[in-house]
Amino acid sequence: APDTDGDGLPDDWELTNKFDSKNPADGSADTDGDGYTNLEEFLNRTDARKSVNYKEPANNKHTLH
Repeated sequence: APDTDGDGLPDDWELTNKFDSKNPADGSADTDGDGYTNLEEFLNRTDARKSVNYKEPANNKHTLH
């Protein structure tokens, strides 16, 4: 998938999640303030727009299956 700005986030994912596919800074940003960058949210298939307290054990679920 194309990544126009080279931030590691595919353009289609950025557009779906309301990020700017021409802004390389949004890959390293933590939009929801939960301690994970938008790139980490993409890689873990979590919601980059929804803050989650991952210190709470109930919120730590395997997202890749």
